[in-house]
Amino acid sequence: MFFVLGVARAVSTPEALELAVDAACAVSGPGIVEITGTLELEGITVPPTCLATSLHLRSADPTPAVLRGAPGAVRLLTSSTVPLRLAGLVLEGTCGSGPTVEGVRAGAPLTLVDVQGVCLELGALATAGLEAERVSFEQTRGVAISTTGTAPVSIRHSRFVDGGDSAVRVHSAPDCDFACPETIAELEDNVFEGSGSDVMDGGALDAVVHSLVFRRNLVCGNHADRGGGVYFEGLEATVQNNGFLGNHSRYYGGGLLLGPPPGWWQDAIAVVEFNAFLGNSTGVVWGPPREILSFAGGGAVTTFGTPLHFEHDIVAGQTFGGGVYAELLANPASWAFRWGLWYDNVDGDFNGDLPQTVLQMPLVASPDLPWTPGDCSWESLLPLPGSPVVDAGDPACRDWRDQDGDGVVDTPIDGPCDLGVYGGPHAVAIADLDGDGAVAGVDCDDLDPTRSRGQLVFTDADGDGVGAGEPREVCEVLPGHALIGGDCDDTDPALSPALPERCLNRGVDEDCDGEVDELDLQTVDAGARLHIDGGGVPSVTLVCGDPGPVVRDVPAEDVGLACGCRAAPRSSLWSGLARR
Repeated sequence: MFFVLGVARAVSTPEALELAVDAACAVSGPGIVEITGTLELEGITVPPTCLATSLHLRSADPTPAVLRGAPGAVRLLTSSTVPLRLAGLVLEGTCGSGPTVEGVRAGAPLTLVDVQGVCLELGALATAGLEAERVSFEQTRGVAISTTGTAPVSIRHSRFVDGGDSAVRVHSAPDCDFACPETIAELEDNVFEGSGSDVMDGGALDAVVHSLVFRRNLVCGNHADRGGGVYFEGLEATVQNNGFLGNHSRYYGGGLLLGPPPGWWQDAIAVVEFNAFLGNSTGVVWGPPREILSFAGGGAVTTFGTPLHFEHDIVAGQTFGGGVYAELLANPASWAFRWGLWYDNVDGDFNGDLPQTVLQMPLVASPDLPWTPGDCSWESLLPLPGSPVVDAGDPACRDWRDQDGDGVVDTPIDGPCDLGVYGGPHAVAIADLDGDGAVAGVDCDDLDPTRSRGQLVFTDADGDGVGAGEPREVCEVLPGHALIGGDCDDTDPALSPALPERCLNRGVDEDCDGEVDELDLQTVDAGARLHIDGGGVPSVTLVCGDPGPVVRDVPAEDVGLACGCRAAPRSSLWSGLARR
């Protein structure tokens, strides 16, 4: 180990790491310790007399360095107020024997950047806080990140997968009792997938704090006793532009549960907007036949008394427990349900005390999103061309797009907001490089504002040039599609609005106009031979159109019509007719 300009380089043993931390703390200024390889150690101790203005532990190589607990867990202990930053490290240990990283104490804010691990117990943060950026926790046996205190917690651009408990748990200190406005949990641009426990609250997030900001998170396939995706108990919640997909709870709030602490409901408020709630559920079902063994309130959202502003959300396809369940303990006039889409929610759209009068301008239609159960991606929530959620929001609202392609929305576009995660000022970033209002993935050419939208096509299964069903918008007309619709039988190429009625096929509507054998003489197939019976006239075979003449002027009641061909009086029948 050696120092260069205050940086301890190439630390590769626990003993060298301890010496490097002590040396960094001996001088004023930022202390940097670079670690290489794999270190097995009991823990890292920051002395209480540390003079450094900050302490940085980071990997010395492009490959992350590994800190492995021996035995059990890495313990990170500090009683100083020196900000601590871990970057580019892998934290390994056995959660069952204690948390992987434990014991950041009062006054020591912690920053994690590009850190991977299995679980992180921070203890009491007191006046310090946690900032986590691009951390990754997979297959944890317990809570991935857990904090208790009065300090703010911020987690961004991180991933939590397959946890055995809540992915993140953030609780206020017991003596704060929700009255501390600094106890804020901010979680943005994260993925929570497949975590939870049926005996705990909040599969992705269990937050018991004063305020919650939860934006642009994918919450997929998590489960819990209450709040299968997110459980929040506090006074102020802002939940925007999230995908709640396929989560489940045993009791209330398959996707999201909101509730004020006891005695605080009159001070609570929640803003839930521009989210997509798809395929969530709540309740315990035993069957067949279906028997409800638990409360089934709010497959998508449950709220207990918290006045709710629920706008521009998509609530579709909840598989059990309905859409939204509410117990109103506040004035219903303070609630708002506007510009939302409601579709195909098993057990109904609303349960509990929620009056239908709070629902304004609902859209009842399939959202036309490519999402399918098990999908956990932003692409699955991008509206298909022609989706009813596009421009279906508040006319005074504006969507924002990423016009420079840097992954951050930066440009407002005209027109009403979209419903769902791509709507509003906090929209999930999607590029619109040419500024024409059509985003990448929908725009036919995102560098050419004149080619924003494609053509409407119909499925053409029989290849006759005419399609059937509902049209959809595409940039390129591929085989199996047609620009016109109206085919009455898309499995038979002989039936199409583009074809004439045929004399040879009596009783069939070849041109799909709803009438049978109604052709004019001018449209009869050349050389078609027709069999006519009628009015006591002997059966005759009649040639219609070229190459022979057409005989006509016999009343229909005497001979009958066949594809517009009419026989002349018997006295003047064409000699070419063959009697039988």
